[in-house]
Amino acid sequence: HGKGFPEGRCTALIGGRGGHKSHLGYLHILHRVVDYGEAGLVISLRDDENMTRETMARILGEQQFRNNVLNDVDQRTISGIANEKERQECRQGILKCKLDEWEKENKIEILYYHPGYITPEEFFHRIFMSVHRLKTKCPRKLTVLFNSLDQLAARFPLCAKQEIFIPGLIETLCGEGITSIFIAVQEPGQPDKQYGLLPMADLVLAFRRGTIKWSDYLKCLERAQLLNENVQSQAAFQNSSEAAQVKNEVILE
Repeated sequence: HGKGFPEGRCTALIGGRGGHKSHLGYLHILHRVVDYGEAGLVISLRDDENMTRETMARILGEQQFRNNVLNDVDQRTISGIANEKERQECRQGILKCKLDEWEKENKIEILYYHPGYITPEEFFHRIFMSVHRLKTKCPRKLTVLFNSLDQLAARFPLCAKQEIFIPGLIETLCGEGITSIFIAVQEPGQPDKQYGLLPMADLVLAFRRGTIKWSDYLKCLERAQLLNENVQSQAAFQNSSEAAQVKNEVILE
């Protein structure tokens, strides 16, 4: 649909550890919130709320978005600090405050489960309490990120034993028109079908480590930069066209 993963459907990100699967998932959630004014729910089986906020704040500071995350006051505050380390700490603190504001505004919610014998019914209930709260408080499109599916058996054995748990969760999210992203490690000891994720996913992206020449890497960066510039140009043209259309309508009236 031009904004990333299939809208209203399920995407699976699988691969070895350290492949930046979670980074991509967090980035997509932030992209939808910052650039499209949508909402995001992060379900974490491994990192608690504070660790998740730290990671998302770091990504906010590293990546470029179409809309500015920091306003003029934030920029002046940061640039007024001479020491580089203190400047970075200030920037990180401001970005974490932004995330806190978005949580209060029901743009983002981080749902962390402590390990235990939680039943599938209780697990499911908690998720959909958050889903419906976000949809009610802020009726925008919603993306759900389910991180660290590989932790399911070790941390929530009752849910892992229920073969229909993950397929049922995915089917229900799709029925609600919610875009979902499930992240899982693909390694020995993990179920072949990732608890039913792979047969249910409309898109599966597999990550693997490889070696690439520096020259080829630079070419990839150049193509990505050109693509980004084209997207920004199209967005600017669309905004100017919409503004012109509104102006014409006003004149006609």
